[in-house]
Amino acid sequence: MGITGQRIVFPERCKAVVEEFTVEKPSAAEVLVKSVSSSIDGTEIVVLTGRHTFSGVKGRWPSFPFYPGDSTAGIVEEVGEGVETFCSGDRVWTHGHASYVRTRAEELVRIPDGVTFDEASVSPHVVSMYGSRIANFRFGESAVILGQGIVGQYVLQLARLSGADPVIAVDLSELRLGISRMNGATYIVNASRLSVEDEVMRITQGRGVNVVVECTGNPKVMPQAFKIAALGGRIVMIGSMHGTVELDLYTEVQRKQLTLYGLHASHCPSVPTVQWPWTRRMEKDLALSMIAKGVLKAEPLITHRVHYREAPAMYAKMAESTKDVLGVVLNWKGSSND
Repeated sequence: MGITGQRIVFPERCKAVVEEFTVEKPSAAEVLVKSVSSSIDGTEIVVLTGRHTFSGVKGRWPSFPFYPGDSTAGIVEEVGEGVETFCSGDRVWTHGHASYVRTRAEELVRIPDGVTFDEASVSPHVVSMYGSRIANFRFGESAVILGQGIVGQYVLQLARLSGADPVIAVDLSELRLGISRMNGATYIVNASRLSVEDEVMRITQGRGVNVVVECTGNPKVMPQAFKIAALGGRIVMIGSMHGTVELDLYTEVQRKQLTLYGLHASHCPSVPTVQWPWTRRMEKDLALSMIAKGVLKAEPLITHRVHYREAPAMYAKMAESTKDVLGVVLNWKGSSND
């Protein structure tokens, strides 16, 4: 096409830069998307800082150079041969921090009317929807959501929509907890100021909670999850755990008859099965539809909007601390594609 685009790359650990690349025309069954907004997620920070379990392991994902970007909203620029489901001008959701994204048509999701590009870029990741289904929130059940990042915020909203009550949001950030309150949390607990175990037992009159959903990705939180779970409770691991912990299995697991669910977004099926009919694409379609209807709230999760050229500085800030950050949207307007 003769167009030079821009994209974000981590050339090495703890370094993010913007580089130029040559934009290629879409091949058969592919679509070229002109990016408008993209959002930074927690996994990117884990990879950038080298905290991922497989960092530095030869032949394993992730490796450097690493091209981040799991949620992007834009406009279809051109379609390849055989593509009939999309056409130029369509508003779509895809992957990649780049001014142009070339991808297979089957991986695109249409953005419904009423949803902005920024909202689409911070819409629920598959793991939020997938994990909430596995958690199987029920009317009147108590729940704790550990971690109020983007994933935790959506799990909180889905728990409330499913009838869970009370729903307790836990985090270290007053900023994030304030947003959790607006999104329907029955109680908020700042773990840097209060004992989570004491607060949960006070709220539940000593019973503990029926469901604990771990969204921090910090393995040090797991022993706490077992302590606050009620007899017969369920613990769901949504945050990617990079590290090890020591548990009192007899006291905290066996005697309480707890059920532990480990999950990973990669195992959400791409084709429906009898056992699990909800595919990744179906989950994304549903999430965007819920935002369009006002059932899920995306806009309140956005705390920072920055131009993509400012991305390296934002990554450095988030690598140091995410306490004062929640949803970060990168604006791709003004790149060479305009």
